[in-house]
Amino acid sequence: MSIHIAIHGVAGRMGRLILSRVLESDDLILAAAWEHSEHPAQRQEAASLVSMNDGAIRVSDEFSEQADVIVDFSLPQGTQSLLSHLLTQDQPPALLSGTTGLSSEMDEQLNELSAKTAVLHAPNFSLGVNLLHHLVNQAAKALPEGYDIEIVETHHRNKQDAPSGTAMLLGHAAAQARGVSLPGEGVFTRHGHVGPRPAGSIGFATLRGGGVVGEHDVNFLGDQETVSLSHRALTRDVFADGAIHALRFLHGKPAGRYTMLDVLGLR
Repeated sequence: MSIHIAIHGVAGRMGRLILSRVLESDDLILAAAWEHSEHPAQRQEAASLVSMNDGAIRVSDEFSEQADVIVDFSLPQGTQSLLSHLLTQDQPPALLSGTTGLSSEMDEQLNELSAKTAVLHAPNFSLGVNLLHHLVNQAAKALPEGYDIEIVETHHRNKQDAPSGTAMLLGHAAAQARGVSLPGEGVFTRHGHVGPRPAGSIGFATLRGGGVVGEHDVNFLGDQETVSLSHRALTRDVFADGAIHALRFLHGKPAGRYTMLDVLGLR
């Protein structure tokens, strides 16, 4: 069965990786390619963005519903425009979004949209990272609170948000397992004479530099031992391949809010 795909943020780094996989696939058909109105890619043949020849679809800023699944890798303001459009539709396409930095209000809009269609939003589509998410949750449940949790993440110098969406995902997994709130227990900066480490807190350290794709370490630090769970992304392909795996999962699913744990069969 063919799946018709619309890509929002098609000219971005992840958008292009998704585009190339859709164009190369036997079961995925490019139905639309969207970018914001001022983008220089407007009205170009979408396939030309990845040096391929398929002139059927041109980049546009006009949303349509001619797709089974919309894949969104844009910026928060772009995702907001897309959500505002989809919420006016009676039967919108399924939505797979990897845009990070969404507000709590936008998360509520994703919940609202999930009453109409299948929705999956994830800050990271790597299958390994999402397995790590599950393992962190299990470790935080199993180990006593005397094991302090510290999360260290490293990304390339051009990364915009800190901590990364993936680091926050892992922090939420640990906090949920311990029955606490990450905003309440998270420690995101340390500078000067900060005193002893607060009991039960979840610490974050952010490193930026070079061309690092993404590295995440979750450390459980006890008095007599440490346990570390880690993931290293070697190329960006891992994120695109995971997103393609997820969109195939999402196609045909009933309305609802899904996660990558559903994709992995862990929930």
